[in-house]
Amino acid sequence: MNSKKMMFYGWWVVMACALIALSAAVTRYTFSIFMPYMLNDLGWTRTAIGAALTLHMIVYAVGAIFVGRLTDKYGSRWIMAAGGIFLMLGLSLLSRINTVWQFYLFYSVIAAVGVTATYIVPNTATARQWFVKKAGLAVAIVMAGSGLGFALISPISPFLIEKFGWRTSYIIIGVVVGTLATLAAILLVRKNPESMGLRPDGDDRDPSQKPNGTMGYAPSIPAEEERWTVKEALGTRSFRLFLMVYPLGAIALMGIIAHIGAWGFDIAKLAGMAPEKVGGFIGTAMMIMALCATVSRLVTGPLSDRVGRKPIIYASYIFQILVFIYAMQVDSLTGFVIFAVANGLAYGAVMPLWVPFLGDIFGRFSIATLMGILTFSGGVINGLGPILFGWIFDKTGSYFWAFIFGIVTFVLSIILVALIKPVSKKATI
Repeated sequence: MNSKKMMFYGWWVVMACALIALSAAVTRYTFSIFMPYMLNDLGWTRTAIGAALTLHMIVYAVGAIFVGRLTDKYGSRWIMAAGGIFLMLGLSLLSRINTVWQFYLFYSVIAAVGVTATYIVPNTATARQWFVKKAGLAVAIVMAGSGLGFALISPISPFLIEKFGWRTSYIIIGVVVGTLATLAAILLVRKNPESMGLRPDGDDRDPSQKPNGTMGYAPSIPAEEERWTVKEALGTRSFRLFLMVYPLGAIALMGIIAHIGAWGFDIAKLAGMAPEKVGGFIGTAMMIMALCATVSRLVTGPLSDRVGRKPIIYASYIFQILVFIYAMQVDSLTGFVIFAVANGLAYGAVMPLWVPFLGDIFGRFSIATLMGILTFSGGVINGLGPILFGWIFDKTGSYFWAFIFGIVTFVLSIILVALIKPVSKKATI
């Protein structure tokens, strides 16, 4: 009787994964907020600083394959705990940089290892292991943690920088996020429901029940999931399409997120405003963008459990195209805020859907490894976004052609998603 009143332990795992995702997001996206201050203090080019996030994404991508495999085999608890230590170390060491190579080592390698061990692959895959019927909601909550991390750090960073300077601020942020991620992992994360004698979603129904729904399109609640191996999944056309669309749909997103702070300062300068007077305003706009992305994730994740993943992915990319068209016209800080709101709603909508979508087709049991492979392709390709946006700006003096490039990638992404079809192991034999 009492056991029925207890909250399913999977929700504790989801909350822990959300806190860890928050820590990882703070680590990665402090880059965008600190970038204008570092440009001013260190005198580096936007291409040089943008390359740091590109290298960070490549290291993250390579590490994701190993993290995914280890998560499927052993669970993510100790992986994410170790990742928290790397987050603390990488951010704290950034307080001592004076040369570009030091920035690349501390942010693009050490911090990137920490992000690999605490971000999308281990925590969303772990959440997906605990849920089938509510997979979209579970992953959305984890991804909302990521968005909340970006939202919190956006106004906090300018405040800390003005009070302590950007170097000391890196130490403060590093200690906080590293400790939070490590403790959440050790205290709450567990591998999967089976490891605790439970079933996904806390379901105690007869496992012989027949599934309903159409896998990959409408919500499905498979009673007996097909156990796809990594090798079997890699042999399907659907997974190869995932490998193309996952990075393509994010390359421009990573570009604009890396440069949005500097872009905001550019707009303020054109409006005749002193840079030192707009840092807090731009940080607030970025916070609003992240909050909008968080709300969007919390809406689209559970909605996809009801209507399917594809319709929401289509809507997200179409909206993102409209947002980038609008961005090419922005010439005021008011327009910058409108862009931030719209961009957050657009990119937030699609982010929690990939792991549930992948799980709809290939099941739970190799989900971390498969997501690690997707992240490898994503990190290598969409990691080019920051350096590409920086190069375009350094060559042309604006981000106009960068937005054009982004529009093209979103159109191609819609086409690729349309080609992804449900598959059955029987059809591959």
